[in-house]
Amino acid sequence: MGIFHFFKKLIFGSDKESTNDSSSITLGLDELLTLIQENTSSDTPDQSRPKSITFRVGNSNDYFFYALSEKIRSGNDVYAKIEACEESYNLLPQFIKDWKKDCKDLPPTIYCRDRGPTLYAMTGQWDKAIESVQTCIAARAYQTKKDGTEALSRITRMCNIGKRVISYVSDHPGCLQKDIYKAVEISPDEKDSAKYFLRYNVILRKEPYNKTNRLFLK
Repeated sequence: MGIFHFFKKLIFGSDKESTNDSSSITLGLDELLTLIQENTSSDTPDQSRPKSITFRVGNSNDYFFYALSEKIRSGNDVYAKIEACEESYNLLPQFIKDWKKDCKDLPPTIYCRDRGPTLYAMTGQWDKAIESVQTCIAARAYQTKKDGTEALSRITRMCNIGKRVISYVSDHPGCLQKDIYKAVEISPDEKDSAKYFLRYNVILRKEPYNKTNRLFLK
């Protein structure tokens, strides 16, 4: 897989020009770094690549940022993903500056921005979830100020729901998942966030019971 094709899929999620390509990205971090180094080792720029891609993968900070992004995107270990997010936040301001030198709009997906806050929330790290959004706002990683404000509102809502759920389960071990919405007074606007938290958090242990689950803290 060529470096341009790889990064196009990594940044945008698909390659619409290659509709017959059924390959998927399953590279580990070491393999990704090897691929990057192989494709940026030449002193002569590849004129077939757009200037923006050549520039960005030629910058050491930026290609490590891409490598960390792949780890966040494809890894299975939640805490390893969080570690990659934390490293990405240190590189994010410079990455955004480099990207904006060549492109007017930000990439639609920035993995530490889009997944990091939720990963923190799913592990009960409420303050870090909110701080991660604030870090992305400070780095100008959102397309508009409104986007950043809305992201902060969403993660704050998620954290508030998570705190209420965890507190209730702590006081009522073995409570039923189907009853949790009423028990912690989930509003209609909070229902989707509550469903997401209950499905993906790694704080609660679930035991199947009569088409629902009993909930316990791990």
